[in-house]
Amino acid sequence: MFVVPLTLLSLCSCFAAIYAAADHNPIFKNTTAVVTVNTTNESQLGFTNSWGLIGEYTATVYIQGQPFQVIIDTGSSDLWIYNSQNLTLDGLIPTGHSRSDTYDDGTYIDGPIVLANISLGQYTVQAQAFINSESAAAEFGSSADGILGVSSPFVSPILEELYSNSPDNGWPFLSNLFNNNPDMEPYITLYLTRSSVGVVDGGALTISEIVTNFEAVLEAPPLPVYSDNAFSTFMDGVYLDGKFLTGNSFGPNGTGVNANPGPNQTIVLLDSGTSLMIAPPYYVDGIYKDIPGAQWIPSMKTYSVPCSTKLNISMVFGESIYAVDPLDSTHVDVSDDGSFTCIGAISYSSASGGVDFILGSSFLRNVYTLFHWGNWTENRTNQPYMQLLSLTDPDKAWANFDTLNLERIGQIQQQQIQDNQNYTYPKTVSQSVTYSLTSPSLSATHSAGASSTSGPSASTLSPSTASTTTPAAAAKLDAALAEASGGVSSSSTVDLGGLTRNSYIIMGLIAGVLVLLLGVLSKLVSDGRNQQYRAVPNVVRPPMHFSDKPYEPESETFVTPYDDPARPH
Repeated sequence: MFVVPLTLLSLCSCFAAIYAAADHNPIFKNTTAVVTVNTTNESQLGFTNSWGLIGEYTATVYIQGQPFQVIIDTGSSDLWIYNSQNLTLDGLIPTGHSRSDTYDDGTYIDGPIVLANISLGQYTVQAQAFINSESAAAEFGSSADGILGVSSPFVSPILEELYSNSPDNGWPFLSNLFNNNPDMEPYITLYLTRSSVGVVDGGALTISEIVTNFEAVLEAPPLPVYSDNAFSTFMDGVYLDGKFLTGNSFGPNGTGVNANPGPNQTIVLLDSGTSLMIAPPYYVDGIYKDIPGAQWIPSMKTYSVPCSTKLNISMVFGESIYAVDPLDSTHVDVSDDGSFTCIGAISYSSASGGVDFILGSSFLRNVYTLFHWGNWTENRTNQPYMQLLSLTDPDKAWANFDTLNLERIGQIQQQQIQDNQNYTYPKTVSQSVTYSLTSPSLSATHSAGASSTSGPSASTLSPSTASTTTPAAAAKLDAALAEASGGVSSSSTVDLGGLTRNSYIIMGLIAGVLVLLLGVLSKLVSDGRNQQYRAVPNVVRPPMHFSDKPYEPESETFVTPYDDPARPH
């Protein structure tokens, strides 16, 4: 499911009133907010992967004390909820303004802008503005109650509505948090899990903290954000089985970027609210079109491929190469009858889309990502940037693909069986793993020009720190069968009493899954006969001059806030 805000495309020029005409610096007003911290709630984020095999990552926000599960979206800015559970929200303060918004996946929301006390983890912002949606044509099913945007405030419809028309504070949640805590380093990080079906632990969402063992992200090359509106940067190309694909950008016109990309660079948005990826047709065709058995699907703007398809894809940013697990290059679509088709995870983008690439959670699962707000906040002057730490070992991912691919097909078929019987899942789960966090000092987080001996480099971090032991497909299938036979967690609302009392139904389920498994094995064997892998033992650099440092304009040197001499140490 794509969750890409049209506001990213349509609001690039509507915030002229916020900027000083002379130097294009934002004018911050009505930013005062009361922010409280309760450290006992630090781990109460409820960070959840509620669409396990594709990825929809949600967290729990409390509005006037009531919990709502919202998608964490680095592609938009505002908080909105659709109160489908009709929870009582006492004490909401009306602003007298309303707003509607539309997302590219068809989600439409509208409703009044109201103020409330809103909490995320240990932080509470009093009188925070959000849209209390009265209607939402959302395709979330039961997985989410809305969206919490964590991108640039300057693409916020709420801020646009209230900035010049109301004395109320219309700044987004993170803006209020960072603007009113000048000593807090203004960044968030995301570690996204790849997991089984159902509602499971999502990984880690942190605010101004780093997950222990991932501190090397602070030594990764900063990717400057070349937009006032989104976490957009420039990418140099894509490696596919040793072949380098580059160029073919739609160009910067209409994208809102504030710098010119190099001649072979593309404009890329890192968006946790998008489950898959989009790219110019040149890349999608180059990746999937020549695979034996590939077929074009016009409605999806991508290709179906044999389910045994195994691709060696990496994204190139400057001199850094980030491998993509072969599992993330395709996704499995299962019909009600249990038949399945494998679809390319990258589909066509368009010239009117605002960017060339959107790298959603299918890419972000392969990296630990730091999103730094920079001068999107009142207390910083440096441009925003991102840092990526590679978590995927391409050799291990390649070796494990066949087993894990068979496992995921079996899992998603099992989920389809459960869905056909109207099984339901909770919206959130308690994290199965407790992630230790660090709040490093400025001197510890980044030392310009100095090498770090406290941890591995961005490209050599052992993926074992982010991986869990994966059992064999048969064992996993046994576990799925056990769950279908009555071993569902007590947190589930499923009533399996009738199933466990009826041995014939159990035997029928087991027989059905075994038949499906045999079908999967047969299909994979058939599809895999002609599949080959061309290893890349020594990657050849792209035909570009990386020494020209395309991310650093000739007239200035990119400086992170850790290098700012005005910052206290």
